[in-house]
Amino acid sequence: MVKKWIKRMGLAAGCILAYALPAYAAGESVSLEAKGNEAVVSLELPAEGVSDNETANYDRIHSLQLGMKITSGSREHISFVFDEGITSDVKEYRYQQETGSLNVYISGQQNLFENKKLVIGKVVLDSKAGNNAAASVQVVEDSLKTVNAAYNMQNMKVRMPEAVQLEVKTSTPPAVTKKVQNPTVKPAKLTFKLGGKAQTLKVTGAKGSLKYSIDKPKVASVNSKGRVTPKAAGKALIKIVASGNSTYRARTMRVWVTVKPNAPSRVTNVKVAAGQKKGRMKVTWKKTSATGYQIRYSRQSTMKKTTVVNVPRASAKAKTVKKVPSNRRVYVQVRAYRTKNGATSYGKWSKKAVSDKIIK
Repeated sequence: MVKKWIKRMGLAAGCILAYALPAYAAGESVSLEAKGNEAVVSLELPAEGVSDNETANYDRIHSLQLGMKITSGSREHISFVFDEGITSDVKEYRYQQETGSLNVYISGQQNLFENKKLVIGKVVLDSKAGNNAAASVQVVEDSLKTVNAAYNMQNMKVRMPEAVQLEVKTSTPPAVTKKVQNPTVKPAKLTFKLGGKAQTLKVTGAKGSLKYSIDKPKVASVNSKGRVTPKAAGKALIKIVASGNSTYRARTMRVWVTVKPNAPSRVTNVKVAAGQKKGRMKVTWKKTSATGYQIRYSRQSTMKKTTVVNVPRASAKAKTVKKVPSNRRVYVQVRAYRTKNGATSYGKWSKKAVSDKIIK
């Protein structure tokens, strides 16, 4: 298509010998109006001081060429978009990224200056150049050439605009304040015996979809419906995320799961005797398979208001208890416990053993 323009320019050059070129009035101007990442390019003729003969010459212009230059910035993201008001057959631009040279060509049967102001189009800096990208655009001096209906070519002397700056500014959408959702989950914690039946968590009041996860899948599993199945002794944490929606924020809930190990057998052969020192008693029992033991004692046979003493040794089978109420008989029981992966199970309390009177 540009070849047509060159052909017309060549014909016009040939006609220069036969015709005296019309002299255009001073006052024509090219304008560049920057709007963000775009610069509108237009050519305006003088509104006053133009003779009828000169106006006729303007009306006969059907083709033009204008050169611009990208002098700095993001040269690789430049393009040109012609104005919709231009209906000419030829509407093309050539851009050389290496030099920043941008030439615009228009040719056809349309009277380009019918309204004395011609909006050619706009230079565009593509938003893909990234935030804060910029480029400087200026019109090349003496680059405006026109051809009229008689194929006369004219280099037009026009007022030159100052260079303009194109900028890409990515606007940040205003933050949307979402509401806090308050869903509930029941039960708040889960406790299983080893080999126990699965249980299902019930979540109410949640906004959006629910997602379940567990930090220790070897202890228990949880499916997409919140059904929890115990696997091995230990403790694990289930996280439930309610995704939220356009109105409500996401919310995370937590449920502790405890899978107790098998309880140890009941402790037997518990015996208690007053110690040799004031306020002491010695308790003995038959050792069983356990992690440790607990001793509880009371001055009442109903075992109300008891005091508990921990014996955290698997091999223990005796314990001297201090600070026991003096001059009273004491009722004593012992039980074993087993701990695995943070979960603990307790055996049954032994039969009661009664001490002699504790030394004052």
